[in-house]
Parts: sequence; structure tokens; C-alpha cells
Amino acid sequence: MNRSRITSANKVEKNLVDVEDQELYRLVTSLPPERTPLLGSKSELMTTQHFPYRLDKRWAPLFFALGVGDDDGVDISDNGDFVATFGRFSVKTTLDNIDHTLVTGPHRWYTAVGLRLSFTDDGITFGTNHRKGLSIAFVDKIPRVIGFRNHSLLWVSVADPEGLAAAIGKHKRSRAMGPST
Repeated sequence: MNRSRITSANKVEKNLVDVEDQELYRLVTSLPPERTPLLGSKSELMTTQHFPYRLDKRWAPLFFALGVGDDDGVDISDNGDFVATFGRFSVKTTLDNIDHTLVTGPHRWYTAVGLRLSFTDDGITFGTNHRKGLSIAFVDKIPRVIGFRNHSLLWVSVADPEGLAAAIGKHKRSRAMGPST
């Protein structure tokens, strides 16, 4: 039997025999399906990096109304998927669609906390605090989440904006170098 050793985001190690064991792995580790490491058709490990939001507890009633919880944040998959969740709202695109990122902050609370549209452009905010976040510009606009127009920019207040920027940059650098021979 071919066994692959994996380490999940919460540092739990298990052995997987094949793709059918992924459901069992998810149940044993209590990971939601979107955060369970997957085995590809060639028994290659596909992992997801999760960057949670830094929730400012003063805004807990607002987060409750929007459905924002501790599991929300930004996920980056080895296959190039970029997914940002904010309660019942989400953005999904590819990492190749990201033009550049910029760490920003601090901001005024009334411009940074909550689900917001920008007054100056077609950007959207998934904000959980006003201290610091990551502005992500897209090559092609992402489908609208709220408002009437598609969005060219997303601002997220993840706990580690520098780490998220580095993870996006690392993927973009490895894609620019091309496949290894």
C-alpha cells in the first residue's frame, strides 16, 4: 500500500491510503471539507494555507449579523485558488489574477470594519479591525459581491497581512519561473 504522510493546517498528522480516506480524515480531525488536504490523481498532496482574520471583539454584534466567525479568512491552495470568506460572502479567483498586494493601515474604524464598498473606486472591504490589512489588486475584476459593479480590489484584515502577501508573492514567483525540469 502506498501511504502519503501529510500535515494539516492544525498540525495533526495522519496517513492517507487513497482519496476515499479523505472523508474519514476530515471526520477524525474535525476539519471542514474545504480545509482538508487533498490527494490528486497521482497521489500528490494538495494543501491549503489559511490566513484567519484578526477579529476585534468590540464589533462582535456586527460580525454575528454578517455571519463572520473564527473560520473565516483567506485560503490559498497549491492548485492556485484564492478564496476569501467573510460570513455569508466570499470571493473566489485564481492567484494568477492577482496583480499586486499592499499592506496598509492603520485606518479609521468607519472605513475599515465590516463589509464595505469603497467610495473612491470599485473595491470591496472584508474588514474585522482597523489596525492593518492587505489590499489585493486584481488583473481582471472579480464578480460583484455587493453593489452594482465588479470589483478590482479587495482589502482584508487578516491577522498576518505580511504572511499573506508573501504567500501570494511566492506563488507568483514560482509560476513565473515555470515548471522545473
